[in-house]
Amino acid sequence: MFHVLRFTFHEAAMTTDELTQLLVQQPIAVLHKLSRGRVHRHFRAGKRRLIELLLQHSSQNLAGLESDLQALISERHTQPPVAPTPARPTAPRQAAPPPSRRPHRAHEPESTDPGVSLAAWLEGLGVPGPQPFVPDPWQEEALAGLAETDVVVSVPTGSGKTYVAVEAARRAMEENRTVIYTSPLKALSNTKFTEFSKIFGSDRVGILTGDRQDNSQAPILIMTTEILRNLLYDAASGEIDVRLDTLGL
Repeated sequence: MFHVLRFTFHEAAMTTDELTQLLVQQPIAVLHKLSRGRVHRHFRAGKRRLIELLLQHSSQNLAGLESDLQALISERHTQPPVAPTPARPTAPRQAAPPPSRRPHRAHEPESTDPGVSLAAWLEGLGVPGPQPFVPDPWQEEALAGLAETDVVVSVPTGSGKTYVAVEAARRAMEENRTVIYTSPLKALSNTKFTEFSKIFGSDRVGILTGDRQDNSQAPILIMTTEILRNLLYDAASGEIDVRLDTLGL
């Protein structure tokens, strides 16, 4: 009686490095299939981390991991390629309509009228000649009232209050009276001092402020309200003599 002995020869198992290289060559989808049942929540891991987890969880059964990997590789190679989706036919592009032409216009004859030169057109323009100043009725009324009593002039800026002050000062000096022009600010007092000096002459205008005292005996004195108040206090105490016919502006 003969006994038949059958021997089955298996290929030698891969080393860990060889298995690692084979895993690296596979797409991530194959690694996820291989991780099912081996790695918990494998879908959250990247490719490198997934390979580390596969080798770690299969360290006691690398042969089984290799066998499953070879099966997935064979299955992937035997699957028929997916036919590409046929492209949808595109409708032919319609040609743009030709641009509409404007109706032909008959050639217009050029005008034979002589053109007007710029110099001739600007001939009537220019700076008007000097005209005599005519005061407004309210300015005349203010000056007339100032000859009899105190006057308050309240009009918008630029309406002509300075004319009333200048003309009133001129009339007061003709009567040999002293004019006091007050302002609340030193800067404004300096401005009015320069302005009145050009109108009446620098020898007839003086200024009194806390920082400046020029020509204090002039018939027109520009000063701040604080200086005027101090002068009135001194006059009330008898320290100085202030004429009552002084015109205050």
